[in-house]
Amino acid sequence: MTGILQMVPNSVTTAEVHRRDGMMGTFKDPSFSDWIRANNSDPRSHKAAVDLFGRSCAGYCVATCVLGIGDRHNDNIMIASSGRYFHIDFGHFLGHLKYYKLGIRRERTPFVFTNEMAYVLGGVEGKDFAKFVDTACTAYCVLRRHMHLLVSLLLLMVPADMPELTGRDDINHIVTTLAPEVSDERARESFEQTIHFCLDSRFKRFDNYLHNIAHAFG
Repeated sequence: MTGILQMVPNSVTTAEVHRRDGMMGTFKDPSFSDWIRANNSDPRSHKAAVDLFGRSCAGYCVATCVLGIGDRHNDNIMIASSGRYFHIDFGHFLGHLKYYKLGIRRERTPFVFTNEMAYVLGGVEGKDFAKFVDTACTAYCVLRRHMHLLVSLLLLMVPADMPELTGRDDINHIVTTLAPEVSDERARESFEQTIHFCLDSRFKRFDNYLHNIAHAFG
């Protein structure tokens, strides 16, 4: 088994950010915002960090959705002091998601977008939130225009013998997610609805809480 290891300086897992607010930190909306402000006390740097957070969140949401990234707990997502938000574990993808014992589904949304993320952007009524939504929807539509390239690249990777990329059935996840049969206008509307669906789901915060508990007492 081979892979690539990349060092990510000046960054912490979102699990660590949650733990700084205690055992119930996963349920506290200001947790990410407070951490970003603590690392960017100057108004200009704080504004830049919030902007980068919004843009990187948009990229994160679109990429993890289209690629079907799984195992999205809070030890696999990091945030840099600059505000950059990113995923670090790509062992599960193309819709091969994680389950608890007894077949209970662990991941119930297409990507992670929780209240503490929206809080950084000023909440759903904030200008930064609106910019995030526009950026994410635009990025999604750009990927739709390059769907055939993505599919071709993945087909070339099939001989690499990755367990979750064995043929067309796996690659169809991308085709289904990008929905080439609908217009860009409808695609934008659909992705914005998905953002709010993820935000309205409370299960991911509970899943992160269980993950923190397991690592605290495991």
